[in-house]
Amino acid sequence: MRRRFDQRLAAVLAGSERESLLIALVALYTCGVVARLPSDQLRQDGWLALVGGRFVAHAGLPSTDSLTAWTAGVHWVDQQWLAQLILFRVFELGGLRLVMLTHVALLALALGLAVVAARWRGGSPRSVTLVATPALLTIFLWAQFRTQSFAYALFVCVAWLLIADARIPSRRVYLVFPLLILWANLHGSVLLACAIVSLRGTLLLFKGPRLRGVVLTLAPVACLFASPYGLALLGYYRNTAFNASFSRLVTEWHWSTPSLLTVWFYILGVTALWLVARQRHAITSYETLALLATLVAGILTVRNTVWFSYLALIVLPTPLRHSLSPDVARSRSNVLRAVAVASVAAVTALTTIAAVRSNGWYEGRTYPDAAADAVANAARTQPSARIFADISYADWLLWKEPQLAGRVVYDARLELLHEQRLDELFNWATRSGPQWQAAIAGSDLIVLDRRDANSTAPFTKHLRRLYADRNLAVFVRSGLS
Repeated sequence: MRRRFDQRLAAVLAGSERESLLIALVALYTCGVVARLPSDQLRQDGWLALVGGRFVAHAGLPSTDSLTAWTAGVHWVDQQWLAQLILFRVFELGGLRLVMLTHVALLALALGLAVVAARWRGGSPRSVTLVATPALLTIFLWAQFRTQSFAYALFVCVAWLLIADARIPSRRVYLVFPLLILWANLHGSVLLACAIVSLRGTLLLFKGPRLRGVVLTLAPVACLFASPYGLALLGYYRNTAFNASFSRLVTEWHWSTPSLLTVWFYILGVTALWLVARQRHAITSYETLALLATLVAGILTVRNTVWFSYLALIVLPTPLRHSLSPDVARSRSNVLRAVAVASVAAVTALTTIAAVRSNGWYEGRTYPDAAADAVANAARTQPSARIFADISYADWLLWKEPQLAGRVVYDARLELLHEQRLDELFNWATRSGPQWQAAIAGSDLIVLDRRDANSTAPFTKHLRRLYADRNLAVFVRSGLS
């Protein structure tokens, strides 16, 4: 028994030594995510997730909106209801602290799975690390807390199953369907996942077996609607993925024009094309098409760059390995082991510090209680007062002051807004047109990002300022105390 234990221990130690570079990679990424808590991680989509979860927990699945003035009575399909409900229940268990630490764990899990998949695929520790460098610089940009946090690990699992099936066909590929069904109730990015599953099925229609091809091609469409909302989700997907007015207003739905924001995505894309051409034998037809499909999706929409980065991290290390000289000499293993130990120690220390922080610390100075109190107190003096808040603050106000529901003009659910309202918001954001102030017409309380407050000074100078700090300002029209 002792001998067997010693053998297993030796195998574990040898494995940890061999993977020390990748252990350090995952640990350092997790350190980066934890270090950015709370202000860089918690934004409007995170507050919306909590607001939506509280609504579902207390009132059930929504059908018509009652949270904001502009969308009162509008048909509300809450596609992300399950993710929101889970996050709210986590909040009930441990407050905002546990919610944010859960978010960190989900991101670390996704990267860890992607690294394991890349090693399974045949990548060496060095080639995985080299691909991970540009990939993580893109992935890190999308590390904010939101319902999408659940989707990253699901994407890696779906991609892994499809890549495995393309190399050695197996009935295990059908596990993608329960994953898609779960995903269809967590986040709208399930559309892209269904597309890459159907891509695998389409290839099988030509190569066989055709029955599996038919199933993998058509079943993902059914999975999209495996939700309490059923076919009503069709309108949701249309309004979010194919709404030109919506995409014009939201930066992350824009084209990925070359910039500092997208430079690493394009570097990774060029690397992928080079490796596909150079090491064609090391990449299957499905992997090539999936890479190209997600690359095009990333070019068309900034927010899709993250999916290409995850897929590239899984696929590209193997062909890159064939293009490199032999791996790092074994004489450096002690250095790599030391780096891995130090990285794990760092992430443990940072996570421990984050875990003992108060729940109030996680809101940070970006969302001060004093500002929410100022809005709530002013609103109490006039029950009919409307509140126009920048998209960064609307759902935060609804979360902090639930009694403001129906009085806040709009929030991060832009897909619910009529095109005219989206145009008004665009004109307000760009200060364009003679009626650029139309969006705030009829609002008595105005909550602005400090940069917006400065750029609209000719307008806000006629208002009374209730509160201001370096992040936001609260203004009130005359007649409210």
